[in-house]
Amino acid sequence: MKSKRAVALSLSACLYFTLHLTARAQGGGAPSGSIVFVARAAATAGRPEPVRQFTFYLLRKSYADVIREIEASDPLPTRDEYVAGLKLSPELKAWMKTNKTIDLSAEDTERTLTADNIMDIPEFMDAYLQANSGGVTKGLPHPKYTKADETAKSPRYQKLRQEYLAALKRFIQANPQSIGGMEAYLDPINPARPWSALVANHKSLVERRAPEIAQTKYLVASTDSDLDGR
Repeated sequence: MKSKRAVALSLSACLYFTLHLTARAQGGGAPSGSIVFVARAAATAGRPEPVRQFTFYLLRKSYADVIREIEASDPLPTRDEYVAGLKLSPELKAWMKTNKTIDLSAEDTERTLTADNIMDIPEFMDAYLQANSGGVTKGLPHPKYTKADETAKSPRYQKLRQEYLAALKRFIQANPQSIGGMEAYLDPINPARPWSALVANHKSLVERRAPEIAQTKYLVASTDSDLDGR
């Protein structure tokens, strides 16, 4: 059996070939029912050259269909399915689904955020407060309740909490530039990189399995080209 690398190169058509096909009848220099072809490859703006000593495979099923068969047997989750399994707040998952994105560090993410988004989504609220902490943002409201008030959940706490949230929302609406910088604090929970890794690993799995399955399950014949690409 050929090496996986050789099979992969052959079956995935990493080179673009111009095939000149000629069916030969009996007595025409080739066995009856055979096909004689010459393979040439050309780099961009280059001259076509014979594809020398290269193995070609004839399959009972197209290679694209082989790939689809493997993908169907081991499907990649949809983006919405992936988001549903994340350990994030339901509010953030709903926002990602609505905005059709999972990249919280994308350049346009901050531009799409509204004061309501920040107030309603815990992860955005945390990132906003961290980005504007330490007195870097002038006029930022601060809560007037204490940790003890918060623990007791007293009526006083509820009143002060609502006042603080209302003041914070007004501040964000009046100072949209204060949203800038949240990206760095969202990065630790950003699901974009794990998703990209999942997609890349799945693609790699398919690329590894496809040549093997094509050769063992759907191979009809194979042949090597000579120094003239024939």
